[in-house]
Amino acid sequence: GKVRIVIQLARAAFDAPPGKARRLSIKVPKGAETLADRKGRIQARALATTGVSPARASTSQKLTLDFARPKPRRKGRG
Repeated sequence: GKVRIVIQLARAAFDAPPGKARRLSIKVPKGAETLADRKGRIQARALATTGVSPARASTSQKLTLDFARPKPRRKGRG
C-alpha cells in the first residue's frame, strides 16, 4: 500500500491583495527528489495562511510536483 508522510518541503512569505490570485515560485530542497515515486512525482498540498491569530484564514490546494527529467527531443526524419 501507500505510505503517507507529512513534511514541510518549503516555506515562503508573499504579499497579495485581497481577492486576487498570484502565482508563486518556491524552491524545494534537493533531497525532496528522493521522496518521489517511480515516475518522479510527489503529491503535495500548498497551504496559504493570512492574518494573525485568532483572525487567521487559510486555504489549500492539491498539486503534483514533477521531478521527472524531460525526454530529449528526436530530430525529424526526412
